[in-house]
Amino acid sequence: MVSLNKLFNDLQKEMSIKMNKDCHHSPSKGDITEEQWREFFCKYLPKRYSCDKAFIIDHKGNISDQIDIVIYDEHFSPFIFNQNSMKYIPAESVYAIFEVKPKLSKENFKYAQQKAKSVRKLLRTTATVISNGEPKIGRKPTHIIAGMLTTKQAWEKTLISQKADINSFEFLDIGCCVAGKSWVWNQDKYVLSKKQKDSLLTFFMKLLEMLQQQGTVPAMEINKYFNGF
Repeated sequence: MVSLNKLFNDLQKEMSIKMNKDCHHSPSKGDITEEQWREFFCKYLPKRYSCDKAFIIDHKGNISDQIDIVIYDEHFSPFIFNQNSMKYIPAESVYAIFEVKPKLSKENFKYAQQKAKSVRKLLRTTATVISNGEPKIGRKPTHIIAGMLTTKQAWEKTLISQKADINSFEFLDIGCCVAGKSWVWNQDKYVLSKKQKDSLLTFFMKLLEMLQQQGTVPAMEINKYFNGF
C-alpha cells in the first residue's frame, strides 16, 4: 500500500535537510531554496499551471516587484516575455505568488505583504469570449493567492494572533515552513497545521483546493496590450 502521507513526509524531510544545509554552506542560499520550491511546484502541480520567478506587468506599463514564485497560466496567455534572463508575465495570467525566506518572522511577513501588494494593485483586463457560439461577458479577475514559504519557523504565537483584512492588497492567504508547520487563513484568523511532519502535505492540499476554487484565469483583452490597427 502506498501512503500519500508517507510520500510527502519523506519529501518534506529531504527538503528540510537540504534547505538547512544550503542555509549554512551556500553563498547563494536564497536562490537555491527558491529553486527547490519551484521544482516542487513544477513536479507536483497539475500541468495546467506553470511556475517561475518573474515580474508581473499590466497593460498600462505598471510592473510589480520581482516575485520569487509565480504560479500562472501559460496555455491561455499569449504573452510571456523573457528578456535579459528576466521573465515578465501579464497580471491576468497569475493564479498565486509566494515569497521565499529562510524563516517566518514579523519583518519577513511584512516584506511578503508588500510583494503581494505590488502584484494585486496591477490592472487586469477581462475579455468577452464565445461560448456555444454566443458571446459571453468575461468573468471578473479572480483573487490572486499570496503567501510565504520558509525553512525555519519561530513566530507561531504571533502569527495566529495576527490581524488581517482579507480585502487588502497586502493580505497573505497561506504559507508553509518545511521545518515547522503550514498555516492558512480560516474565516477570521490564521490557523496552523496539526502536525509538523505533515506540514508540506497539508499546505499542498490546501493550495490545490484554493486553485480549484479559482477555476481558469479570465481571458485577457489582447488589444489593450497592443493596438496596432
